[in-house]
Amino acid sequence: MTLNGHFPLKSLFGSAWVCLFWLYGKTVRKPVEVRCKFYADFLWGSLKREGQGENLQLAAALIQSRLDYSNSALYGTSTSNIRKLQVVQNALSRIITCSSRSVPTSQLLSNLDWLYIHKRIIFKVVTLTYKVLTTQQPAYLHNLISYHQRSRSLRSSRQSLLQVPRATTDFGRRAFSSAAPQIWNHIRTAIKVSPSLDSFKRHLKTHYFTSP
Repeated sequence: MTLNGHFPLKSLFGSAWVCLFWLYGKTVRKPVEVRCKFYADFLWGSLKREGQGENLQLAAALIQSRLDYSNSALYGTSTSNIRKLQVVQNALSRIITCSSRSVPTSQLLSNLDWLYIHKRIIFKVVTLTYKVLTTQQPAYLHNLISYHQRSRSLRSSRQSLLQVPRATTDFGRRAFSSAAPQIWNHIRTAIKVSPSLDSFKRHLKTHYFTSP
């Protein structure tokens, strides 16, 4: 089976499987850096040989979707885990642009309009928060967050601030009830009051591209 009659799906999903195996496989005892380098080299070589043009971009997009799948659960995870995923994204950016290793990764990601992995995770959490606040669905998440209210003060209302619950453990701070308000409160009010989800995501992405 192929993509547009050119790109073998077997090769594509084989590459994706190698990604998961070499980056997260417990049976491999090589250092993380060696595994990441192996994956980057393998993906670069195999996809560049077999994919061209839009086929190559579609293949990379499919693997990129795996990086985004449920990535909001990675909020607050270790720098080591983020680094593993970032290596994969960096490899994909070079594959799509057919760029050499001399080209800075930051330039490639900017040209592709891709956020860094840690920002993609935050972007997913904030987008989910916006959906919950505007639709009040799903109910089990909507019940976990509420707007901050202070007597005889309307400033928090104007800024659309959320109540940040007290969390005493790292696990508690990573929970949606704690993480969502913390991130949301650092977003500009002009972005929070966007009239639609598409508008919100567009302005939010611009915000993270321009922020350090």
